[in-house]
Amino acid sequence: MALVRYGAASALSLASIYAGSAGLHEIAGWSEEAAYGTTLVAVFFVNFLVLRHWVYGDTKSGGKAARQLVHTAAASAGFRGVEYALFLLLHAALGLNYLVAIGVVAVLLFFGKFVYYRKMVFAADESETPA
Repeated sequence: MALVRYGAASALSLASIYAGSAGLHEIAGWSEEAAYGTTLVAVFFVNFLVLRHWVYGDTKSGGKAARQLVHTAAASAGFRGVEYALFLLLHAALGLNYLVAIGVVAVLLFFGKFVYYRKMVFAADESETPA
């Protein structure tokens, strides 16, 4: 069930990234690169709350929110760095339309992110569960 929720959350996140990127570029006149980069940062906090409370809530992790937020921030920074590098490769280096590049990047990293967050960030923490 968590994979289905992760898929729905990812779709919503991707839609937000598309809307934010396109809005900042097409309406506000920002560069495509700045629009995408800024939108990635803005979507981070909503994603954390959705992952913690809705997607992985079934794991009953009991983890401390502050620890999970820091771990999520570190993981997200790493993933976002990879995503942005792939975006630049596809868009700037290979000439792929920026909106198409965003979708390709999202699909490429979907399962890796799901497994990482489930196993490393929101997994049940044995040290925090009462005996």
